[in-house]
Formats: sequence, structure tokens, C-alpha cells
Amino acid sequence: MDVTKTKEICIKKIKENIFYNILYASPSYSPNYRYYWIRDAALVYRTIIEEHKRTNLYLSEIMNYIETESELQNTDTLTGLGEPKFNPDKSAFNEPWGRPQNDGPALRGLNMINLYNYFYSMGWYTLCNNVILSIIEKDLDYIVRNYNCPSFDLWEELYGWHFYTRVVQFKFVKEYSNFINKVYKDYNYNWINNILDDMLMKINHHKSDSGIISSFDIYGNIQKLNDTSVILALTHIDFDKSILYSIGLGNFKKSAETITNEFKQRYKDDTYGMVGRYINDKYYNGHIWIICSLSIAQFYLYIYKTENNINYKNSSNKIIDFVMNINKNMDIAEQYDIDNSEQISAEKLTWNYSELYFTCKLLE
Repeated sequence: MDVTKTKEICIKKIKENIFYNILYASPSYSPNYRYYWIRDAALVYRTIIEEHKRTNLYLSEIMNYIETESELQNTDTLTGLGEPKFNPDKSAFNEPWGRPQNDGPALRGLNMINLYNYFYSMGWYTLCNNVILSIIEKDLDYIVRNYNCPSFDLWEELYGWHFYTRVVQFKFVKEYSNFINKVYKDYNYNWINNILDDMLMKINHHKSDSGIISSFDIYGNIQKLNDTSVILALTHIDFDKSILYSIGLGNFKKSAETITNEFKQRYKDDTYGMVGRYINDKYYNGHIWIICSLSIAQFYLYIYKTENNINYKNSSNKIIDFVMNINKNMDIAEQYDIDNSEQISAEKLTWNYSELYFTCKLLE
């Protein structure tokens, strides 16, 4: 695989899903994914930011992202900054939905810290201090006030406390504590360190002898154990050492192996390491998900680089090869039905290309 070319294709496919400066989760009408999700947008624009730093070609897309997020932060919604998605015209989506979802503000905040540091180094002080800093501080305020409150998980199904949400919130607050000390030299951030300690303690509650607990309900009962959101959490924080050391690489391995084995048992044929969200998933009968499979591939590449274990590299390559051969035009849907060799659910899912891009980045 030509890594550079594949990354360029990923950016091209992402741009195809931007309509009138608004990023759709997918151009699909059935199911209807023609909305702007805060989480999906953050993960996709993370890709565009990374590519812009390499090529200096995507400034207009980044500026539109900053403008859109600033506007949406100031839109009156049912759950404030925890509102998960918006209509294509940027108006509030007020129909029944799983809300709030408190991972979005953290992921957006991480992007904005990244952009602040980048543009500040270029001398764009007005943009940084008058626009981007305001977005960062609003997200921080929301997370500090709500990290101890239940919310819906990234799959928009379960209400309670979730490993994924807690991990990306921790990462944002941690990066903010480092960032704000650079911006305000006399800033007293002891209070935020206390919050980080509390966050990490709660993240540690998700460890178990059987892997990682994905979600607890509001009463502290286990709702789900070992779904791919725990691996996505690790990849979306760039394998942050604080989380790796606290949870333990072995627990992440255990979760990844459990998920992979469950999907091998479900299908008659070898799944090539491809996985879905979790076993017994009911959405479209719970077939293979591309974003989930690529998160496993990224995790295996990280282990390969860390331990130099070629078996993990080979397992990752099987997943990558499978994804790359789904469609010759790289039009990749949300799910793949291996039994019938067909793509299903939302077409050309934008998030797919973000995960493929960062998989390629680990291959460099």
C-alpha cells in the first residue's frame, strides 16, 4: 500500500462529504446521516489539521471548522455543549435523541488546543486569543462541570458513565493544564490537577479481570464489557502514557483479543481480524464496522512498534488489506456484511477515512 497516496485519498473522500462548508457524517439518506455531529467532526478535522501541517493545503477547511464550532457553541440547544448533532443549516436538532453526549466537547477542545499552538507559532495572535481560546475555555468549563454527570456513550445507546467519554475528557483537561500554563505564566492550576486525579481514579474503576468495562449505568452496575470503544478511546488520545500506564497495556490487549475472538466465532469464515462494535449488537444486526476494525489495526501497529512483535504487524496488515479491497473507488460504508459480501448502513461514512488516515500514519 502506498501510504502517502492512501492518506491523500482519505482527505479527498472527506472533502467530498463537506457540503456548503458543513461536514456530513455521511451523504446517506437511509439511514439519514446528513447531520453535523460534534464528535465525528472533531475526529475528522483532527485528520485535516494533521494533513494541513504536512502540506499547508487545507487552511480554508480549518477556518470553516473554527467558525462553525464557534457558532454551534453559541446556539441554543436542549443540552448546551453536550448536544451531539446539528441540522445541516447549523440549527439545533431538537428531536428525540440520546443526549447529552459529553465526549464531543473534549475532542473539539483537543483540536482547538492543537490549532491554538499551531497558529500562535505563526504569529496569528488575534485568531488565537479572540476566537480559539474562547472555544477552548467554554469546552473546559462544560467538562469540569459535567464530567461527574452521566451521559450517552459514543454509540448513542447507553446512558451512564463510559470509558471512552472519561478518557477523552481526561486527555483534554490534561492538555489544557499544559496549554494554559504556557498562555498564562502565573496561572495557578493546582485545582485542575485535583480534577485530573479524580478523573483518573474514576477511569481506573473500568478495569476488571476480564478486560475493560465499557459502560456503567447510573447506579454503578456494569452495562457493557469489552467493546471497541475502549480501543477507540486509546487511539483518539494518541496512546497517552498516563492512560496506558494506569489501565495497563495488558488490559487493552485482553479487550481487543476478546472482541476479535467473539467476531471470529460469530462468522463461519475467517473475519481477517475485522470486528464490529460489540457482540450481540442489534443495529443493522451488528455486522463488521470499519472504524472499529481500523482502531484494532492501529492498536496492533502500536504494539508492534512498542514490542517489535511481528504477529501484531501481520494481524494489522490483514485488516488494512481487507478495508482497502472493499471498494475500488474507496467508497466505504459504515458496516460490511461478510456473510453476503456487501456494504450496509450509511454509505461513504466520513469517520472511516479519519481512522484509515491515522492507520496509515502509524505505518510511516
